[in-house]
Amino acid sequence: MTSGLLLDAACQDPDTFLGRFRFFFFSVCLLLLRNF
Repeated sequence: MTSGLLLDAACQDPDTFLGRFRFFFFSVCLLLLRNF
């Protein structure tokens, strides 16, 4: 996804955007923790 699409999604539905971003960030953290 490009930054433009991300900005459009954030403007259209901030709650859903934040929920997806939080889930994505959490998943990345879990993957990093599993490697250590």
